[in-house]
Amino acid sequence: MMYEGYLKYDLPTKFWSWIIVLAYTGILTIIFIKRMVKADRNFPSQRFLYRSFAGVFICYIINRVFFILSDFERDLNDTTILHYQFVLFAYIFSSLAFLNLLYFGEKFIIKKTKFMLSYITIVVLVIELILVFFPEMFLLARAISYGLSYALMMLVLILFIRIIIKSTGAIRTDFIITLIGFVIIAAGAILETDALLTTGIIPPWLTPLCFASGASIVTYGLRSKA
Repeated sequence: MMYEGYLKYDLPTKFWSWIIVLAYTGILTIIFIKRMVKADRNFPSQRFLYRSFAGVFICYIINRVFFILSDFERDLNDTTILHYQFVLFAYIFSSLAFLNLLYFGEKFIIKKTKFMLSYITIVVLVIELILVFFPEMFLLARAISYGLSYALMMLVLILFIRIIIKSTGAIRTDFIITLIGFVIIAAGAILETDALLTTGIIPPWLTPLCFASGASIVTYGLRSKA
């Protein structure tokens, strides 16, 4: 039975799909935390990488909670100020997720940038956070959020491609697998648009499934030393 509201797709199916996937993501987070604790202290990059991915998954869980709240607010009351605020908070945590990996990259892989990209990202995030509380600035805030999230996604993809090019053996294989996982996650996110969900071309459970699959591949890929 379709949920009757402003949203013209099966919201309960989307909600429960994400609830299951977020619980699973919590398990993956615990796996990375355990790996970080057990990692050899002589390999700080490995420990930091595990900590970064634990941070990524924690931020993503919060990100999806805000998106779920925005869905229900929009379904009940259409596009309200509260709906926009939920969406903006979701994108802020999405950017924070990528910032974890960008900071890792600038600390251990691309040291020439001297954390400049991470500092710029933090400044933009602070601006986003301020704009959340000014309704007349929502369109600007949303544009900044979209731009920052996709820019960070591209930087992370470039980072992993750089690691793959510079590494050899098991490490290269691990990061190739990890990159595949990220591509699956990104593809699922791109498919999750109101236009596609409304037409029924894309089922509400597809993006959660893509994320769970991609996150599983990432977790498997990073089982070895980084």
